[in-house]
Amino acid sequence: MKKYLLAIGLLIASSCALASTVYVETATGTGVDSPSLESVTELTKVAVSENTKFTLTEKKSSADFNIETKLLKLGDAIILTMTKTGKDKKSFTAKLKASGLEDVDVVTSRLVRSVLTEVAPEGKATVTDVTESEQHAGSRRYEATRQWQFGFGPAWSSNLNVGSGGTNWSLGYAWGLDPDFQLALVADWYSVANSDDANFTDVSFGLDYYFSREKISPFIGADIGRGAAAAAQGCADTWVCVSDDDASGWVVGVTAGYKFFRTSSVNLGIVGRYKYLFDKTSYGNPDMGSVRLVVYY
Repeated sequence: MKKYLLAIGLLIASSCALASTVYVETATGTGVDSPSLESVTELTKVAVSENTKFTLTEKKSSADFNIETKLLKLGDAIILTMTKTGKDKKSFTAKLKASGLEDVDVVTSRLVRSVLTEVAPEGKATVTDVTESEQHAGSRRYEATRQWQFGFGPAWSSNLNVGSGGTNWSLGYAWGLDPDFQLALVADWYSVANSDDANFTDVSFGLDYYFSREKISPFIGADIGRGAAAAAQGCADTWVCVSDDDASGWVVGVTAGYKFFRTSSVNLGIVGRYKYLFDKTSYGNPDMGSVRLVVYY
């Protein structure tokens, strides 16, 4: 039995000998009262003692590492900056903001773990030490932007019995869900100057994705809706001639483009769109490609 106790004692002694020693400086700060600074100092010591790879020491001269904590009060928030310095004068600094005094203990624990392991505090959060502000960050609602949009530009179609291109017009309303995604309800119509009969109209609901949060961003999108098209009067072949050649049904579309001045309340965009109607005229399924200049306001 004595041998086992001796072995356990030697194991504990060796682990303590291998642990690095840490000296905790008294916390200092601006706009923070003395009791709060003393509390942060004690919280730091407790957090260090909970790490089995480090041992607290009261002698600064013999410590392997020194931890210094500074507090800065800004309104109700408190910014804590913690620095670990070794004997070789190499240091590691981490900083976190506590929304108030009630978050200081959580922030202190994370900062200690961060400087001891030299990993940014954002990556050292655990389920037991998430700050109050972080708890609510994921539940805050992003205020969606709302904009009318109007666009026009050249377009080209097929299966509408027209040999030339026409003009595409659009009017819609867009909701910016967040800086990356936008929903839009858009009415789109196409007409040909030399044909009063040929047209292609749809109302579609779509989603766009923006690749950048800068002022200028490329984007892609997809939409679905209902549409109707009419081919120009004429003969679909040498035997069949029609005077009323209409089609209506579901429409799908894809878009790609660039949006400019995104940080302004008024934006400008260059948008390319291709749409396809699932119903047929006597010439086939109508489809159309267009390039539009779009104003968002």
